[in-house]
Amino acid sequence: MDKSGGDLTIVYPGNLGLAHDTGTLAAAMRDLKSNPGIRFLFVGGGQRSESLQQFCKTEEISAASFLPYCSRDRLNEYLSHCDIGLVTQRDCSLGSLVPSKVYSLMAVGLPVLYIGPAASTVAEMIRRFQCGWELRCGDSRQLVLLLQRLLRNRELIQEAGARSRQAFLDHYDKSAGVERVCNVIGLTRAACKA
Repeated sequence: MDKSGGDLTIVYPGNLGLAHDTGTLAAAMRDLKSNPGIRFLFVGGGQRSESLQQFCKTEEISAASFLPYCSRDRLNEYLSHCDIGLVTQRDCSLGSLVPSKVYSLMAVGLPVLYIGPAASTVAEMIRRFQCGWELRCGDSRQLVLLLQRLLRNRELIQEAGARSRQAFLDHYDKSAGVERVCNVIGLTRAACKA
């Protein structure tokens, strides 16, 4: 896992549960099985994590690693060695959740690869800040093509990662959040600090 070259590592941190798409990812991983240089790291758990792990065993996909939930410090260490953060969301969960892992990925400066509905908050963030890439559920062929292109063009990852970090600092860190709340309730920032 080397950000400057070598393998391209895509990390999925946290719960991979019923609201998250894995079918698109599984199909792409099967198609990429013979493509050296693209690796997947799953850190966490969840019902779909278990089934995806079983799929990788059955299909003999060696480019995927699965690690259990871990401490925040340990997770930060894993994230620091990865290139792209992965977020997925099934179409049927649109409007009922926002995958919060997107904020953690942006905070550490990882570009976001999102597989899910176009009308979601995450997709809108990616378009607004140009901090990653979005694909629709079921579009495994485009996922394969995108990852192959990013493997050859690492500067695209670095540029999107820098925009991701800046977007987090400008819009989602604690001080930006406090300021938004103060604006909504009509208080000055000084009054919110008191």
